[in-house]
Amino acid sequence: MKKRNILYLMACLVVFSLLLGNCNKDDDNEQLSSMTATIEGSSWSATNYAYNIVSDTLTSIIGWNGSAYLGLNLMNVTGAGNYDLGIHAPNTGTYSEDGQATFYVSRQGWAEITENSATRLKGTFEFLAVKSATSDTILVDNGSFDVLKSD
Repeated sequence: MKKRNILYLMACLVVFSLLLGNCNKDDDNEQLSSMTATIEGSSWSATNYAYNIVSDTLTSIIGWNGSAYLGLNLMNVTGAGNYDLGIHAPNTGTYSEDGQATFYVSRQGWAEITENSATRLKGTFEFLAVKSATSDTILVDNGSFDVLKSD
């Protein structure tokens, strides 16, 4: 189990690094995108966004506000549908409140893609995540995203 947590953490760090390195920042797109959630009962909204197809099968959506990052890594997104964010699922929800130094990784939850068009990706999500270093949990619920896909 510990090896699986380390692998998830490493995968999350790689994905976040790729997203931040490959992110096309366009002020017009920023204004047209949104990502919000309730994290442990407090409202949270992203001020920056990234959407990236990391490989043929991995789609990543990330939002950040200051040093807090919230992300979804979804496998085989081809259209609208539901994606399990459970411990045995290939999909993950992640949250970091300290600039990627420590990650919470989903252990149960879901993401639903409601629109996957040529220009937008919309959906909702909820997950319970665990911090691998301490086993602390955090609830991310009432999540939604609407990101403009960039060229």
